[in-house]
Amino acid sequence: MGPGSRYSIDIPNDIGEFLSDKQEQFEFIHMSHVIEHVPKYSLLWVVDSLYWALRRGGSVLLRTPNMEGPCANSSLYVTMAHEYGFAGSNLMSLLDICGFDDVRLLTFRQQSSSLKQRAGNLLRWPILKLSQIRHRLFGVNQGAQFGSELIVIGKRGALPPYFDRRFK
Repeated sequence: MGPGSRYSIDIPNDIGEFLSDKQEQFEFIHMSHVIEHVPKYSLLWVVDSLYWALRRGGSVLLRTPNMEGPCANSSLYVTMAHEYGFAGSNLMSLLDICGFDDVRLLTFRQQSSSLKQRAGNLLRWPILKLSQIRHRLFGVNQGAQFGSELIVIGKRGALPPYFDRRFK
């Protein structure tokens, strides 16, 4: 595939191993509901491999359940495959530790066009507000993210990658 082409790659098993021979080959990497399945001891290995595989100025976009959201316990324990739960602060810190620049949480506001969607939003509103109050009083929330999902983006800067197999 040439520069600027868009394509998707299915990673067979180990993300870090797959990306280990792809230094600076990608402009953009999107992982949707994958990072929470990575064992805690391998998080640095995987995020370092993402940094390693991105070109300078390239971006990574990660989506994961929000452990400060209203259904955190369900999101973490609903399947035995979930290894780790993220809040905005620890997800942003992980990317920062691995050298990413301009790390920030994104919020997408959906336009509710149907009556059913508007009713759902009204019913969810008090639950989200309660979660927001609870985490503001007793938590360390960063980015005011209280919905069911976190979306974070980071850019690869000029720092050299830390990529090291001992973090595998």
